[in-house]
Amino acid sequence: MGETRAVGVDGDGVVFGLYIDRASDAGRRVQFGNVFDGRVSALTPQQGAVFVELDSGIEVMVRPTSSVALAEGQRVTVRIISEAHRGKLARAVLYNGPVSGLSGLQRWQSRLPGGDALELKEVQIGDAVVADAFEDALRRQIFLPGGGRITLSPTPALTAVDVDTAGRKDSGRAASRALNINRLAACSLALEIARRRIGGLVVLDCVAPLNSDAGKQVRNAFLTAFTAFSDRQVKCLAPSALGLMELSLQRREAPIRDILLDADGCPTAETTCLDALRRLAVEARAYPMARLSLHLPEASKAWFDECGLNLQRAIDGMFGARISVAQADREQVEIIKL
Repeated sequence: MGETRAVGVDGDGVVFGLYIDRASDAGRRVQFGNVFDGRVSALTPQQGAVFVELDSGIEVMVRPTSSVALAEGQRVTVRIISEAHRGKLARAVLYNGPVSGLSGLQRWQSRLPGGDALELKEVQIGDAVVADAFEDALRRQIFLPGGGRITLSPTPALTAVDVDTAGRKDSGRAASRALNINRLAACSLALEIARRRIGGLVVLDCVAPLNSDAGKQVRNAFLTAFTAFSDRQVKCLAPSALGLMELSLQRREAPIRDILLDADGCPTAETTCLDALRRLAVEARAYPMARLSLHLPEASKAWFDECGLNLQRAIDGMFGARISVAQADREQVEIIKL
């Protein structure tokens, strides 16, 4: 009801990729890989960019090659190479090739390690693996095997990552202990970047002491792990004299955080509403004859009413006319059995 989610899981049960497609995004967000027709709305030679208004009304930025001459008002076809993310327009390239007949979910699957050989399995609404994967993708702290953790702190300019050794009981020299946790942190970071769809600049603050050779090992550990999880382009520098390892990652899909959370890091009204509908589906299956009432916080109830998706009709079609939706007295979701 209003959203499709998917996760990529390897043979060991490790989640390495997340996909989300919201019905409300139709006409307001463009997905990576989609091809659209539009019209050149503005030329900005000083920025080396062209702005194109798609036929849907969405504006995207294009950086054409010097051999292509464009004029305002000219009709063009573009392919999306980077989805819009907080404060930034989607980016596209001029395109004259074939249009793929694959859905967004199928294109995402084809980009995962293993691609088309992966089995696509449909699960029930509220599936624990999917739910936990998306919840984990919003956590700031990730615990490392054997103790310690990394903390991801997104900022407007970059994602800062701190390594904490608390709880580890490694033996040996300080340099050996530092190398061990820094490699673990780099591999864990590679996985988190892939499944959270983080792009742009990332800085990992490594544990000292870390000499030049050890720094190269940490860098190589990150690159090996990341290329196993993602085919995105990445540049990674060995840690500096201050122990900072800098990464520059190709942007493609919008980060999961930017879709689910607002600028303050809280779930949006839409996220809260759609999560509540998943909980409702689980309850409705558990009590197939009961009348239920879903109580939503004020902002989420307003989104439910005004989103234009006719979610009440979807609920009735799925479970019959035995479920009502009302505004909660408190700012939390409640499902009441009547």
